[in-house]
Amino acid sequence: MTKPFLSHTFWFLRVSLKYTWYIILATLLGIILELVLKSIGFHLPIRDEGVSRLTSEENIFLLSLLCLDRVFLGPAYEEITFRLALKPSIKKVALGLAFFISILLLMPTGLNHFLIGKIVYTGSTAYWIIGVLLFFVIYPWLKSKKKTYHKLSQGFSSRAMIYISSLIFSIAHWAKAGEDLLHFWLYIPFLFPYFLSGLIFAHARLKHGFAFAFMSHSLFNLLIVILNLLTS
Repeated sequence: MTKPFLSHTFWFLRVSLKYTWYIILATLLGIILELVLKSIGFHLPIRDEGVSRLTSEENIFLLSLLCLDRVFLGPAYEEITFRLALKPSIKKVALGLAFFISILLLMPTGLNHFLIGKIVYTGSTAYWIIGVLLFFVIYPWLKSKKKTYHKLSQGFSSRAMIYISSLIFSIAHWAKAGEDLLHFWLYIPFLFPYFLSGLIFAHARLKHGFAFAFMSHSLFNLLIVILNLLTS
């Protein structure tokens, strides 16, 4: 019993690490693009300022919360939002829609920045809370609207949705690129690796399952957090 379990666990980690390696390559592409832009006089930051800021404050509790969020809660939230419903069911579509709507409520309105200013660090907590609350509204509504769900499920299962979700995934990381709207075009190369990452996670999701997409995402974020801690 133990041997098959260990064998399956090893295979699970090996496949997840394979996709993590693909994400690393996509990130290296982003770094190369940044270096090219920097060489012509433009600076686009790629450091995780959240980790750096909390490290400089030497607040171990907040730093632990941030690491938990970046390595587990954040990747889980993003995979649910952008890729869970790529293999649709009523619950998956309802949860994906609920979490996506929570992003629309928090990011464009600036509400999440307001919460961060008041609470110091919220991470994806506010997104999770609002997303879960919305799920309990959307799920029963969607169950009662079979035709609506059928149309949504066809859309989520289409090949185009892989690219659409990856595009939205990259745009959702706009805050990491900056807010300089006057030089919007400069940030497109910076966000392009996120688009590639979205495609890679989607491939992992569709070929192997949600757990593999989440684990590869989580392992990559863990690597980024470790690198930021070592260089802070």
